[in-house]
Amino acid sequence: MGGRRKRRKRNVEKAPAADRKSEAAGRAVGWRRRWTFRLIALTVVPAAILLALEGGLRLFGYGRPTGFSLEQEVNGRAAYVFNPYFSRRFFPPQLARRPDFSAYPKAKGETTYRIFMLGASAARGDPDPAYGFARILRTMLRDRYPQTRFEVINTAMTAINSHVVREIAADCAGRDADLLIVYLGNNEIVGPFGPGNSLVPLSRSRTLIRAKLWVGSTRIGQAMTDLLAGRPKGPPVWRGMEMFLDRQVRADDPSLESVYGHFQANLTEICDAAERPGSPLILCTVAVNLRDCAPFASLHREDLTAGERGEWDARYRQGIAQQQAGRFAQAIDRYSAAAAIDRQYAELHYRLGHCQWHAQRSDEARKSFQKARDLDTLRFRADTRINEIIRAVAGAHADRGVHLLDTEAVLEAGSPHGIPGRELFYEHVHFNFAGDYLVAEALFRQIESILPEPIRRTQPAHPLPSADECARRLAFTDYDRSRVLGLVADQLGRAPFADQYDVGERLARVQRQIDRLRPADLPRAITEGVAMYNRAIDADPSDPALRKRFGEYLLKLGGPPAMAEEHFREALKLGPAVADELHVNLAAALAAAGRPAEAINHLRRAIAITPNEPLARAQLGLLLCEQGKPRQAIEQYEAAIELLPDYPFPLMLLAALLATSPREEIRDGPRAVALGERACRATEWKDAKALDALAAAYAEVGRFDDAVATAEKALKRLPPEDSATIDAVRARIRRYEAGEPFRAKSVKL
Repeated sequence: MGGRRKRRKRNVEKAPAADRKSEAAGRAVGWRRRWTFRLIALTVVPAAILLALEGGLRLFGYGRPTGFSLEQEVNGRAAYVFNPYFSRRFFPPQLARRPDFSAYPKAKGETTYRIFMLGASAARGDPDPAYGFARILRTMLRDRYPQTRFEVINTAMTAINSHVVREIAADCAGRDADLLIVYLGNNEIVGPFGPGNSLVPLSRSRTLIRAKLWVGSTRIGQAMTDLLAGRPKGPPVWRGMEMFLDRQVRADDPSLESVYGHFQANLTEICDAAERPGSPLILCTVAVNLRDCAPFASLHREDLTAGERGEWDARYRQGIAQQQAGRFAQAIDRYSAAAAIDRQYAELHYRLGHCQWHAQRSDEARKSFQKARDLDTLRFRADTRINEIIRAVAGAHADRGVHLLDTEAVLEAGSPHGIPGRELFYEHVHFNFAGDYLVAEALFRQIESILPEPIRRTQPAHPLPSADECARRLAFTDYDRSRVLGLVADQLGRAPFADQYDVGERLARVQRQIDRLRPADLPRAITEGVAMYNRAIDADPSDPALRKRFGEYLLKLGGPPAMAEEHFREALKLGPAVADELHVNLAAALAAAGRPAEAINHLRRAIAITPNEPLARAQLGLLLCEQGKPRQAIEQYEAAIELLPDYPFPLMLLAALLATSPREEIRDGPRAVALGERACRATEWKDAKALDALAAAYAEVGRFDDAVATAEKALKRLPPEDSATIDAVRARIRRYEAGEPFRAKSVKL
C-alpha cells in the first residue's frame, strides 16, 4: 500500500505544467468572483436599499427642501422666496434661523439690477433690518438712478457664518445676480462648526462638514434628525449670545487655525460661485466697536504661577484706582507693569487703551484696543486675522471680478483719531444709523465703478442723499429711533453685555438718548410720524418693510386699526405666504378692530409656520381668554412659558388670569404670585404690566398691603399719556384698599 501511495504522488508531480496553470487560473477566477460578490453585497446592495428608502420617502412627500430659495407664486407671478427650512441643516431644528420675509421675481426685468447682500446679523441690519445699510444703499441707488429698478435682496441671517453663506452664495449666483456683496466674519468662531459653538460643535475637517451637510439634504438624513429632535423633554429656544457663554476660546487655541482655514476656503468658494455666471462680487472687511466695547471675557495665561498672579492682581488693581481717579499716566504705568507679567488678559489692554486715549496717545490706544479685541475669549467680533484673510482672498481674485471694500478703514476714517466707537455702533458689531450710512455710502461708490455703462449714463446731477434724507425715505421717526434704542438697552442688560465692567455707563447713555427722543407734544409727534410714513410709502409703494413698520407704528401709538390692517395685508401680498410675524401683526390689528375670530385664525397660521414662537402663543392665549375660554388660554400660556421660561409676557398674562378669573376652579392664587414675581424679576421690577399682574395675585392670596404697594409702583411706571390704564389701576387699588380681590374676564395688561 505504501508503494502505491508513492507512485500516486509521483504521478501528481509529473502532471503537465499547462494543467497546473489552468488550475491556478481557475482558483484566481473563483477568488475574484467571491470578492466581487462580497463587494456588491457590501456596497451596491446597501446603496440600492438606501436609494429605495430615499425614493420612497420622497414619493410619500416626507422631508423638506434644503436649498436657500424656493420657487413660489406671489401675487400671481413666479417668484423666489426664502426657504424657512434652509438653516435646519446648520442648527438644531428648534433653533433654525431665518432671514426676514421677502420675495423677488423669478424673471428679472430688462431695467432691473439685482444685488444680493450676504452675511450675518451686521449685514442683516440688527437690531432692526428696516434701517440697515442694505436698506440705505437701496435708497441711494434708487435716488441716483431712477430709471433703473434696483433690487437689494438681503439674505443675511443672525448667527450664521461662512459655512452657511457659502451655500447661500451658490444659490444666489444662479438667480440672475448682477452683484453679490459679502459682509461676513464676526461669527466664524461662535457660528456653526466653530469652537465657540456648543450647538453645532467644531469640526476640523471640511470634508466631514460637507458630508454632514449632504446627509442633511437627504430625506433619510432629515428623518434621522427629526427622530433625534424628538428626544429632548422640552424644545430649546434661541437666547442669542447668552447661549455661547460656556465656550471661551483663547487667542492661541490650536482650533483657531482650523477656523481660519475654513474661512479662507469658504470665501474662495463664494468667489468661485460668483465667477461661474460672471457676477461681480464685493468682499468687505469687517468693522467692530473697538473703543466702547469692553472684552466679553478674559483669561490669564495658562502657565501663570500663584505668585505671579498675586503680583499681577496688585498692579492691575492699582491701575484701576489710578484710572478711576483720572491719573491716566500713572494708570498706564501700573497696567504696563501688569502686562509685563501677563499680556493675555484682554480687559487689561482695553483699560490701558482708554488711559492712552485720555492721555492723547491715539496710536498706542488703537493698538491696545485691537489687542483687547483679539484676546477676547468670547469671540463675537471679527479679529485681525479674519480681516487679513478677507483682504488676501479679494486680492487673489481681483482679476476675476472680485472687489475689496475695506469697511474697517472706512469706519476708522469716520471715527475720532481713527478708533471706531459709540458714534458708529450700538454695541459690539451692529452699526447705528450713522455707521450704516457710512457703509452704504462706501458701497455705493464701489458699485458705481461696477455698474454697466448704460446705467451710469442715466445718473442725474444732484448729490447723493444725506443721512437725514435717507432716514426720512425709510421713515425712521423719533419713535422708531427710541424703539430701536430700547432694543439695544434690553440687549445690554443681558449676558454677556451685562458682565462688561462699563455696561452701567453705556446703559445710562442709551437711556439719556431715549429720554431726549421722548416728545413734548405726543399728538403732534404722531401726526408728523404718520406724514413721514405716508410720504415714504408714496415714494416706494412696493416696499413691504415700510408697510410693516407703518402698521406697527399705528397700532403702538393708537392709530386706526383698519389702516394698520391695510398695510399689513399689503405687506403680506408683497412678501411670501410664510410671514409668521406679519400674521401676528395682522392679528393684533384685527383684535383692535373688534374681530377676534379672524385674529385667532391668523395667530394659528403663525403658530403653524413657527411652532416654537412664544409671542404668537401668548397672544392667542390672551384672545382665547377674552373669548371666555380660559382653559385653552392657559394651555397657550404654559406652552409659551415652556418655550421661553423667562419671557415676561406669558408669565404676567397667566398670573393675571389665575388671580382674577371669576371662575373659582380656574383661580390659583399661590401660583399666580409665583408667576407674577418671576415676571417682575425678569423685568427687574420695572415693567408696569408685570407689577399690575403681581398686585392682583397678592390681592387674591389676601396680601392686600403688598397689592396696594405693588400697584402703586405700577402707576409710577406708566406713561402719563396712558390715562385709560392709569384709571384702571387706580380703580384696582381702591378695591385692594377695601380688602377686595379683583375679578375680571381678562385683564388688559
